[in-house]
Amino acid sequence: MLDRVQVVGLLKEQCEIAGSQVKLAEKMHIAPQYLNNVMRGRHVPGHAIYTYLGLKRKVFFVHADLE
Repeated sequence: MLDRVQVVGLLKEQCEIAGSQVKLAEKMHIAPQYLNNVMRGRHVPGHAIYTYLGLKRKVFFVHADLE
């Protein structure tokens, strides 16, 4: 299981491989601004991003007393 910070870490690695955020966004068929917003924590990664990374999105809740 990965948290958002770890997903952003994967995106950073992919940006280095692609050469830039713009090139990675092109590979993912998403807007560069959207990718940048995800990497800055302004947006939650969507389907195009997590499928590109080979991930599935699952949402879960924990009891407030357990945090």
